Amino acid sequence: MRVPDKESAYTDIHVHAVPRDGKIQTHGWRRALFALAAKRSGAHGTGPEAAQTYTETLARYLHSARHVAFSVALFSPNALAA
Repeated sequence: MRVPDKESAYTDIHVHAVPRDGKIQTHGWRRALFALAAKRSGAHGTGPEAAQTYTETLARYLHSARHVAFSVALFSPNALAA
């Protein structure tokens, strides 16, 4: 991690994850927002492979983020049940 010093690093407390099965249970503008995030991560379509691609890209991004020391991933209640 390339954090210059502890004073400039922060904890990102609002990082969205996707369920391992890749099924996003939102509607309207939230679904469009998740679809855009998935597309920007290189994930195509839905399903476990897309979820894995999104998660790996997110992890690489957070690991290389200059001013992020820690992050808190937000999951829906059934996101990990796979």
